[in-house]
Amino acid sequence: MSRLDTAYYELGRLDLLAENDSIIHRLDPRVKVITTLLFIIYVISFDKYEVNRLLPFFLFPVILIGMADLPIGYLMRKLILVSPSSKQKTWNLLIQIPPMPCSTYHL
Repeated sequence: MSRLDTAYYELGRLDLLAENDSIIHRLDPRVKVITTLLFIIYVISFDKYEVNRLLPFFLFPVILIGMADLPIGYLMRKLILVSPSSKQKTWNLLIQIPPMPCSTYHL
């Protein structure tokens, strides 16, 4: 398949996913937009090293994906494709351990 055919197929698959009949798909679009904006605001209000406090926010998208009956593999591939950097950097960010403060280094 050419790249154009593949891109066209992917658009068709997204349309098919949008036509699902689940509780998430039946929600008013305004509710979905407002909820997503609130979620983004809450997540970005945390410091980047407060991973433990951010873990509950990981459940929100997971629950929505489950309730909407979406294919997780397909969504993960799309997530990696739209990541701001390469795949390796993306995975490194996902498992990044915060650096130790300067006062603990022994010179």
